[in-house]
Amino acid sequence: MAISWKESYCTGVRQIDEQHQKLFRFASTLDRLVDEGSGSGPELDHLLMFLEGYARSHFAYEEPCMARLRCPTARANKKAHREFLEFYDVILNEYRTCGGSLDLVRQLRNWLNKWLVDHICSIDMGLRDCIRKPGES
Repeated sequence: MAISWKESYCTGVRQIDEQHQKLFRFASTLDRLVDEGSGSGPELDHLLMFLEGYARSHFAYEEPCMARLRCPTARANKKAHREFLEFYDVILNEYRTCGGSLDLVRQLRNWLNKWLVDHICSIDMGLRDCIRKPGES
């Protein structure tokens, strides 16, 4: 159910595009867990810790980059990042209090797939217009 990375999703900022590709791979792993009916275990532990580290480091890189480039979607980007972290906190809290479940993995997968479409493929694309091409003044 996860969407696959396509070159058309590139923002023009190599580090951001590489980070986004990691998130697409993460979504594919969630898909596999759902397909296998797996809702707990060390792999899920690892994925949840990866997602937290990914989000915090990626957002800390992307937000100043958008500000520096005067990206018109920078404000919407910061708001979306806050919403992402709020959702993640809810998922993590549920995981810590109730344990893993297939429903939790599905919920995370579905939300992340929507995020990939709504955020990366729209808000982050605002960076494209801010990147100067060689020869432009």
